[in-house]
Amino acid sequence: MMEYQQRKTNVFMFPWLAHGHISPFLELAKTLSKRNFNIYLCSTRVNLSCIEKKLAEKYSHSITLVEIKVPTLPGLPQNFHTTKNLPPHLMPTLKTAFDRSANNLSKLLKTFKPDLLIYDTIQPWAPVIASKHDIPAVAFVATSATMTSFMLHRYKYPGTEFPFEDIYLNDHEDGNLVHLIQSSENHYKGKNRFFECLRRSSGMILIKSLNEIEGKYIDHLSLLAKKKIVPVEIGVGVEAKRDGSGKLVREEVARVIKEVVVDRGGDFVRKRERQLSEKARMREEERMDGVVEELLQVCRKRKNIIRPQINGLLIHEVVEMTPNAVLSNVSMTKSK
Repeated sequence: MMEYQQRKTNVFMFPWLAHGHISPFLELAKTLSKRNFNIYLCSTRVNLSCIEKKLAEKYSHSITLVEIKVPTLPGLPQNFHTTKNLPPHLMPTLKTAFDRSANNLSKLLKTFKPDLLIYDTIQPWAPVIASKHDIPAVAFVATSATMTSFMLHRYKYPGTEFPFEDIYLNDHEDGNLVHLIQSSENHYKGKNRFFECLRRSSGMILIKSLNEIEGKYIDHLSLLAKKKIVPVEIGVGVEAKRDGSGKLVREEVARVIKEVVVDRGGDFVRKRERQLSEKARMREEERMDGVVEELLQVCRKRKNIIRPQINGLLIHEVVEMTPNAVLSNVSMTKSK
């Protein structure tokens, strides 16, 4: 395993308020915490109460749960500051409330002063706020590279064929996708949330994927987004046998499980599984080393940037000052 910097790198993670999004962020947090990273995982109180139950004691010194205050809007009490059990008609209200927590995110970043923000694909305002605090921000896509590249292709080049003919939509599915892309609920200040989040990511995008499985779609996504796509391996799935209609064959699944787990005939399979698991673990370690190095490079670039100043003030701070304040500041410089 590669040697890492002596000082721990502080990362602020900010997923969307859905457990399907929070879980990949949490798994990534656990992995990075073993590699000299301090993680601040941020969500609402109702979500954090569930995360606390899943977080083992061994992570208590490297993963800190941070609450963000989301405004309580009419019909949206605090127990609905999550997508879990949220009535569908309240989803737009939850996104509006989440958007209005932007100032609270700014306060948290000012307090914790992380080296890096890793954010989700619902909040395009998050990297903008991070930039104001001189913090680089990287998007983490928790959906497949195949779907992401397909959607971005349709968004950027409507009416053109996706270059991989195995991936296509039926007419009714195509209509649903168009609605998803164009829906006002999925827009922020007139622009699509998801694609703006990709556009604003600092030079690279993390995605839950594997090159061995989705390599060509990762490459196509990189071309579309004009950014490096860094796959992150979190969790492993196993495909079970299905019938002609695509449904799982229950009896076949039960037979295979019994053979592998219970019967003596499964000894070879279990031994082979242990061997493959060890090789897979080593490959996963190597891949994660690569992910860590990419993240550290983003942090190093931030530290190497020397921003222009006037009398110790950053240019953007001077611009935000009143004309009289600027003149006063310049006068103080001349008098020294």
